[in-house]
Amino acid sequence: MSSMEATAEPALPSTLAILPLRGRVLLPSSAMKLVLTSRRSLALIDDLLSTSALNATANAGSAHRNVFVGVVPLRGENANGGDDDDMNAEASSSQRTGGGGEMRLDGMDDANVPAAAAAAAAMHTVGTAARVIQITRGDNPVRSYTLLLEGRCRFEVQHIAAVAPFLCARVRQIDSLSHAPQAGTNVDTELQAMATSFKAHARDLVDKMEHRKGHARRLKSMLESAPAHRLADLFVAAFEDGFDARLELLATTCPKERMRRALALMESQLQAVTVTTDIAKKVEGRLNKTQREYLLRQQMAAIREE
Repeated sequence: MSSMEATAEPALPSTLAILPLRGRVLLPSSAMKLVLTSRRSLALIDDLLSTSALNATANAGSAHRNVFVGVVPLRGENANGGDDDDMNAEASSSQRTGGGGEMRLDGMDDANVPAAAAAAAAMHTVGTAARVIQITRGDNPVRSYTLLLEGRCRFEVQHIAAVAPFLCARVRQIDSLSHAPQAGTNVDTELQAMATSFKAHARDLVDKMEHRKGHARRLKSMLESAPAHRLADLFVAAFEDGFDARLELLATTCPKERMRRALALMESQLQAVTVTTDIAKKVEGRLNKTQREYLLRQQMAAIREE
């Protein structure tokens, strides 16, 4: 085997089982724990556990290497409440498209087209391929699986391939599965320069996070060692809890544009931390002055009593 073959970029499977995600966004380079109870989600994990790729039972809690699922955020009113199984409801052909692209329903039996159209309409077209780290089964009070996932790369949903017993889709890989650039790839000097500036701003922000020192140190270490194409995802996953901001970054497929968006969020965080620090210092100064005046009054009172 040649050295080029030995270091070949791993490829995402062309078909992925899909987990629709309500109200949350999993970004590449971040981890997420999910508790699954819906019929289709349980069927998906049952299928994963029955494949030869998984050599451990769910209760063993072992790592499941190289097993991927697609995590796709739900749109609009579908993003909150309800159950994943609700997407089996019928939908007209006009619901097959939405902002961010179009999913085809190629190769679908006529009986399943309405359900597939509903699923396509309910989901965004860009998701995150997640590696399954751990599966734990629960039965109290209802049957469930707890899933630990690691986001690895973006993908585009091209069309729904199956709706039962769980969702499957044909996908197109958008960015790298690897945490580091592949050997032999061309270096983007502009992206590297942006990364250098980004890390400098990140260090400034982390140094001001006195109330989260442990978290800040871990984040600083991760950002320092991360390749340029992973920086924006790492930062936003750590600092930004808002659904819309995370979704916007997920849908941004250009690494440079992701960096620009993340840098804007970082500058906003820096301003907020700076204002908070300034206010704290002013309050502390006022308290110190008040305390000194109080002590002086107490001393004067003691002198008068003598």
